[in-house]
Amino acid sequence: MDQVAPLPFEIPSTTDVKFASPVTVKRRKMSYGKAGVMMLTDDRLTFVTGHPQTSWQIGRTDVADLKRPWYGMGSYLTFDVKGAYYALAFGNEGWTLPRSRRQAVWP
Repeated sequence: MDQVAPLPFEIPSTTDVKFASPVTVKRRKMSYGKAGVMMLTDDRLTFVTGHPQTSWQIGRTDVADLKRPWYGMGSYLTFDVKGAYYALAFGNEGWTLPRSRRQAVWP
């Protein structure tokens, strides 16, 4: 069994997550995206794929030029973070985590 390195950041606690959704993220315009889970807290976006090389965390205040392009089907968003491109294609279902829940179960 392969060993996976730990993530370089902490996963937000379920009490801090305001919204979570399955999402595919592209980091270049002409590329295939990586599937994972996006979590939104008061101060950051966290994207987790299960591999540290493709998982990341950014501050919400660093998000700039947020757009919903006309060519995007469904819930497709693009934005920049310090000049880096991000494109998000959200899954069919998003969900909020109740404050009383201590553990999240991700599909």
